[in-house]
Amino acid sequence: MLLAKQTTWDAAAARHLLSRALFGYTREDVDFALSMSLDEFVDDYLLKGLPAPPPLGDWVDNYPDRKDGKTNRRNFFSMGYWWFEPIRTQGWSLREKTTLLWHNHFVSEASVVKIPQYMNK
Repeated sequence: MLLAKQTTWDAAAARHLLSRALFGYTREDVDFALSMSLDEFVDDYLLKGLPAPPPLGDWVDNYPDRKDGKTNRRNFFSMGYWWFEPIRTQGWSLREKTTLLWHNHFVSEASVVKIPQYMNK
């Protein structure tokens, strides 16, 4: 099936788009999206460039210690919190939702990889 461009830009279309592109939305978000054309909203907000997230931490560049389970566990949690912050504060960007899509597609598990530095690369 070919993708068809949305021809009607109304509240139902805005809610559908926001539910697919973001991790949640409000009535004000729908009103904001409808205050401009669909193309403007997608180009200027959903696809806008964002700065790269801050570095994860110095531990990422350290040589991994396979036997230090406590530190590895702490670093895995650190990585999870580091990734959750952009999700929580993404605003109007589609980047984090897309990142989650690929994260679920190319699956790797901490219980299998065991070394947090390898999960980050």
